[in-house]
Order: sequence, then C-alpha cells, then structure tokens
Amino acid sequence: MQQSTLDDPPTCQETGLFVMKDYCYTLLRQDGTQFWLELDRIPMDLVDRPVRIRGSLYDKNLICVDMIAPA
Repeated sequence: MQQSTLDDPPTCQETGLFVMKDYCYTLLRQDGTQFWLELDRIPMDLVDRPVRIRGSLYDKNLICVDMIAPA
C-alpha cells in the first residue's frame, strides 16, 4: 500500500461490524483489523450491524467515511 498524505488520501472500501468503542465509532473486520471512522452523520440504526463503507484512508487505521450502508 502506498503512503498516504493529507493532500491525496487513497480511497478505500471495507466491510465489517460498525460499533462504538471508547466513545468513537469503529469498523471491525472479521480478521481483527480495526478502523477508526470519521463520520458527518451517525447512522444509529446501523450500530452493531455489518456494514459496507467507502471513504478516504488516512494513516493506516482512520477512514473519513463518504458512504455507509448495510452489508
């Protein structure tokens, strides 16, 4: 994977469980990988459910979410 910068973050698509952890929203993949999520609106009906997300990846574990939907 390429090193991301703030000017040109790579886009990503991930699927996993959308949960609240340590007062933040997180995507937990089946392989144990965890992504912290930056969201404009919180879809409370999707918390603790499997979801698909699309967004921009910053560092290795922060996704600025553009789209979230049930998986």
